[in-house]
Amino acid sequence: MKPLKILSISFLTGFSGAIMPGSLLAITITSVIQLGFMAAIFLMIGHSLLELILVIALTLGLKNVLQNKYVTGTVGVVGGMVLLWFAYGMLTSAYSGISAPQATAANVQQAGLTGPGLVVKGAITSLSNPYWLIWWATIGVTYMMVSLEKKAVGITTFYIGHISSDFVWYSAVALALVLGKQLLSDKIYMGLIIVCGLFLVYLGIYFFYTGIRKFMQNSQKPAAVQESAE
Repeated sequence: MKPLKILSISFLTGFSGAIMPGSLLAITITSVIQLGFMAAIFLMIGHSLLELILVIALTLGLKNVLQNKYVTGTVGVVGGMVLLWFAYGMLTSAYSGISAPQATAANVQQAGLTGPGLVVKGAITSLSNPYWLIWWATIGVTYMMVSLEKKAVGITTFYIGHISSDFVWYSAVALALVLGKQLLSDKIYMGLIIVCGLFLVYLGIYFFYTGIRKFMQNSQKPAAVQESAE
């Protein structure tokens, strides 16, 4: 497969995943409203750095580790707790009455929404989602195997195409929020934060539950069945 085709397929595949609502979108919406357009860029830098590490690790043979049920189970439990922690921060901010037009630098810094803080948050938010790992262990690995036919050029092209889809989509979301920010009343702003926070609560509980369920399935499944499944 030619590098240009790898680039286009990687972009389209990544874009189809990027546009789906998730925890990173909820964090982005809240951060952009409080800080502006660059919040989305910082979050995407953290997200892309994490994916760079994962692409390198997968190239070195991490596929089997990511497909391990205990690994995905642990990610589900820990990730669920992290998302619940993020949700708590959002909901308490809404309860305290902070508004987008009057958001002060002190409030923003206290919320950990500085540039470096957003980079870290972008990486943590992605890592806390077990389905992000599952996507990479299945679809991501499949496309990487095709890309490896072109060696370093193929992998580099694949990575650029993938992260480009994230930057394009989240930049578009941030731009829409910034252009419409002047139309946001305090009530609408609070509503957005609460909706995003409650959405993270749902995701956190769901991820935690799926992680626990994986552990229970592993412990309840007879050894003979496990061996036959393998």
